[in-house]
Amino acid sequence: MTPLAHPRAALPTGGAPILLEGIVGEEPSVLLDAYNVVHETRDPQYGPAREDFESLGILWATLLNRWLRTQGEATIPNIPPRVVGNLMIALKINRDVHFPKRDNMIDVAGYAENVER
Repeated sequence: MTPLAHPRAALPTGGAPILLEGIVGEEPSVLLDAYNVVHETRDPQYGPAREDFESLGILWATLLNRWLRTQGEATIPNIPPRVVGNLMIALKINRDVHFPKRDNMIDVAGYAENVER
């Protein structure tokens, strides 16, 4: 395997960070699964995360502003992509509190990775 340049870890081509190899037990690591989703399957399905977070921030702000105007409240600016990612993490944590499942934690790790990309 030839490592690729990466700010946090040496990456084998088409695989997860070498740093994560030692933490894999019988069940695949949540972090490895999240890495694979973010770096191998996410963009072809949804496009680049930053673009997705930018458009979602605009959409959320637009919808919230329509509602705020009906309440006689001040409006808000567009929501920055990093904040959108953080809100998505909060959504997944909230879901996991209600109904714990592994997929929620994979998504939390994936959103955290996308926030930093």
